[in-house]
Amino acid sequence: MKKIISLLLVCVLLPACITPCFAGEDDAPGTQYFDDGSYCVTDICYISYYIDPNEIGFEESANSFLTSLMNVFKRIFALLKKLSGVKTISHAKEVRYYDSKNVLLWTVTLTASFEYNGSSAVCTYAWLSFSANDPDWKLDSFDCRKEENRATCAFSVRQYKLGVPLKLIEKEITLTCSPTGEIK
Repeated sequence: MKKIISLLLVCVLLPACITPCFAGEDDAPGTQYFDDGSYCVTDICYISYYIDPNEIGFEESANSFLTSLMNVFKRIFALLKKLSGVKTISHAKEVRYYDSKNVLLWTVTLTASFEYNGSSAVCTYAWLSFSANDPDWKLDSFDCRKEENRATCAFSVRQYKLGVPLKLIEKEITLTCSPTGEIK
């Protein structure tokens, strides 16, 4: 009997509880408020320590000659890049979601690395990470893209109660690097 009552309550309350929130296309740093009093804060963060995936060395293998040869080519490529005036910069853009009582519920972070030389810039790495302070919130989906000097991630975060999907927040965040290394 309790299961039937619970199921009926879910069926009656579900349409009233599912409230999608669309953040729009403006991902500029700042605060965006939703109708229920919750809000997202978007900030650009400087990354002081970042491991470029292209800088990771090869693991030792059965063929140590091949490993040594690959490391030599990697060092030559890094030296040529340095001599050409190419610089690397990494930043992150963070979206933090708070409830109406100012409690942080989750954080999404777009991390991107760029190479620039004064006349052009290119995105070399883009990744999205998610951390939840409230176990009811889950990263539903995300798609990261590198396009010339821009890293873009579209994501959706969903709230679940007893396995029932409730609130949905969809947002797209972008980091852009100028030819002189300015991040927006």
